[in-house]
Amino acid sequence: MGRRHRNRSGRVATIEPKPVLEPKPEPVQAVPEPSPAPGSPAREAMRKGWLDALQLWLGLATGTIALILSIINWVTLNRDPEVSLSLPSILRIAQGDNVWLYLQPTFTTIRKTETTDYITGMELRVRPPAGSGAAPTLVWDETGTWVYDSKTQEADYSYQSDPQPMLVSQDTPQSPTILFEATGWQFRPGRYELELRATRSSTDTPLAATFCLDITADDDAAFAQEGQYRWIGFQRTRTGSASSPAKACYRS
Repeated sequence: MGRRHRNRSGRVATIEPKPVLEPKPEPVQAVPEPSPAPGSPAREAMRKGWLDALQLWLGLATGTIALILSIINWVTLNRDPEVSLSLPSILRIAQGDNVWLYLQPTFTTIRKTETTDYITGMELRVRPPAGSGAAPTLVWDETGTWVYDSKTQEADYSYQSDPQPMLVSQDTPQSPTILFEATGWQFRPGRYELELRATRSSTDTPLAATFCLDITADDDAAFAQEGQYRWIGFQRTRTGSASSPAKACYRS
């Protein structure tokens, strides 16, 4: 209890004693545990724990990478085959009352994929020289093949089938010999612009390849001399200028 003290005014004041401060305890420093000795059971257990953790993370990383690669591979093998169309180095024409144009285009898949596509139809659209009147569209009449005759040293056309869908895949490119026909029409001298259009099952957008065909007066005379059943060959060349891109053009 505090002491009472009377001050000059006669009032009694209580004087509280000063608190006694206890000394602060010294902080206890943690003593590090000694590392397990090499070869001891504790050291082996620690080493096994690290190896188990490393194996777990390696397994997870390997599984994740394998899953990503599987997804990429699945997408790659199941994407659109992206079929390309290329023109041959030669086309053949025979004409009498009708035009028979023999063309051997090539259809290939330019992507690595397991999906397939079908060529379902083909036609040749013709734009004649200016002032020569309208020209028909040459239709796919049949599919055949060329058979070499050693006696005449010429290739003879042989019928194989009527028009039918053709499977195109990475392992199955197609290069059919197509007979296109226009009834009651003939090529005359001049330059013709042609477009080969091929429809396919995977899309509504057809494949297309454009080229030109030069018919000379000598070609016209040869057609008249050879008749309907003798063909004339036209070799592919390249034409173009600085303002116009090069394209395939066929000449005899």
